[in-house]
Amino acid sequence: DKPAPGESTPAFYDPEKPHDEDKPAPRVSF
Repeated sequence: DKPAPGESTPAFYDPEKPHDEDKPAPRVSF
């Protein structure tokens, strides 16, 4: 399940998938 763009940042970040340059980098929590 992915949140709508601009709505909320996913709890995890998949480096395999491209991220939006316009938006701040997703937070990575380990």
